[in-house]
Amino acid sequence: MLWREDKKGWRMREETYYEAVDKISSVGNFYRTNVPWWLGREIYLQGIDTRIHAEDTDPTVRPPRDIVTYTTGDWKQYEVPVDSITPDGKRLFEHQVEAIQYFLWMYDMPMVFRGALLGDEMGLGKTISAIAFQNLVNPDVFVIVAPAHLVPNWIRELERWETTGKEIYVVPNTKDVVDLNKKGIYVFSYSKFSALWKKSKILLPSDDDISLITVFDESHYIKNPNSARTKAVMQYVQETNGLNAFHILMTGTFVKNWVDDLYVPWKLVVREEYEQYMQSIWTWRRRYTKMDKWHRVYDNANLDELTERFRYVLLRRQKKDVLNLPEKMYAYTAVDIPSSLAELLDEVYTLLEEGKSVKYIKEYFEQEKKITLQEILRQVAIAKMPQVLPLVKDVLDERGQVMLWVYHKPVAAQYAAALRDMDINVAVITGDVSHGRREQIIEEFQNGKYDVLIATVPAANTGYTITAAKTAIFVQWDFTPGPNRQAEDRIHRMGQDKDVLIYYAVAAYTKEEEFLYKWQYKEINAKQVYQEEANQNAMYNRKTVRRR
Repeated sequence: MLWREDKKGWRMREETYYEAVDKISSVGNFYRTNVPWWLGREIYLQGIDTRIHAEDTDPTVRPPRDIVTYTTGDWKQYEVPVDSITPDGKRLFEHQVEAIQYFLWMYDMPMVFRGALLGDEMGLGKTISAIAFQNLVNPDVFVIVAPAHLVPNWIRELERWETTGKEIYVVPNTKDVVDLNKKGIYVFSYSKFSALWKKSKILLPSDDDISLITVFDESHYIKNPNSARTKAVMQYVQETNGLNAFHILMTGTFVKNWVDDLYVPWKLVVREEYEQYMQSIWTWRRRYTKMDKWHRVYDNANLDELTERFRYVLLRRQKKDVLNLPEKMYAYTAVDIPSSLAELLDEVYTLLEEGKSVKYIKEYFEQEKKITLQEILRQVAIAKMPQVLPLVKDVLDERGQVMLWVYHKPVAAQYAAALRDMDINVAVITGDVSHGRREQIIEEFQNGKYDVLIATVPAANTGYTITAAKTAIFVQWDFTPGPNRQAEDRIHRMGQDKDVLIYYAVAAYTKEEEFLYKWQYKEINAKQVYQEEANQNAMYNRKTVRRR
């Protein structure tokens, strides 16, 4: 990068493809010596380790960093005080400064990379890292695309952490044209971004003098290359190729199911000139997954090669590596349900094991069994109630406030009514609750107004901190592990000071139990790509296992 005095900010320099590839090779050698590769470049070029640590002022996190260090396009090393890119009285922690240095490294490689992947686990402050990077680089236009329920959180964090003084525009509808030639910060939901792009109402910068940084938060929302929102994002990134643009994808769950979830992130970050092989989702799947004769994915393949690819483009840290969080323990409570329901539930999981889509399963039950999938799952959840409610009461007495996770709104309503009949103060968050009201409910729960917070997984599994609860009980869950792990981590994140206990209320003697083991298998594969240690018996080898 080069300093542009007229722009008062850093701009990407021109560099050749071969120079970029040489630099990747240098970094790769350093990675193999266990030096953090996003710092390895400075060490390699300068022969010194420039990391400076402050005093350890917080026992729950790694200490704050005093400086950001990087090498610019003229190969000179610079140091920027962290205080200069954060508001007065606010500090970045070490792992957040490392994320900024990683962004800078990728930002300085425009001929090979057009973005970066930040895959830190939930609760490590990815939002703040992205805003601080924006403060340092100071682009003319900063675009944020996030799930609708996280837009208020982005506005709140921008108001707290943004230091460049740009005006913030929250895109309110899909009627008006959004002109990115006008300097500022633009915040979209994925649905509004997709709709505006489809209508050609997002005007890109007209020349490369206007610098553009885009953040796609919770980027697992764009993992399906055939969805409208993913197509809109991929076209947007493609059309910014000739501009001074950089794109950041952030999520704690890049891999939610099989590793073909990684295709879209790879395509968005790595330029086509550098990527010679994976030009379509089908070539990706043939290389990195196993498919049956109907082209349905049933396993992963060539994970070592895939891990090597993502070694250079994905930065991921686990909470256990950067935070001294209390332990997260799992338990399952086996509950009895009527045999007729057990048979229907087993049929649901059998179809899932065969690779059938949820859409197919819904149509199958409606046509063949004359009952909806939602109704089956609702009846199962209500059948669990006689054994789950005493568990909630016990946990309240022993461990305090409880998070109760369900998937469907009618289930949330019925559990809330039953708990209120037990004189328990309950709050409910579903998709019908406005985003502002959700924030208010969570704040009230954090302050002790409610004993139990019932939430549907789709409505509250990302973006919220709910550390007042030390226990979460799952009555219903998503069919893929990623959303459930995100829901678990609402209570297991920065600010939690007690051991966390996660209960899954599993229908006894049904395929629900087997399905939990399958989740673990998928997570083991994901951890291999992330180069993390995998605990193959995570759910069942914990200290607290309880069968009711």
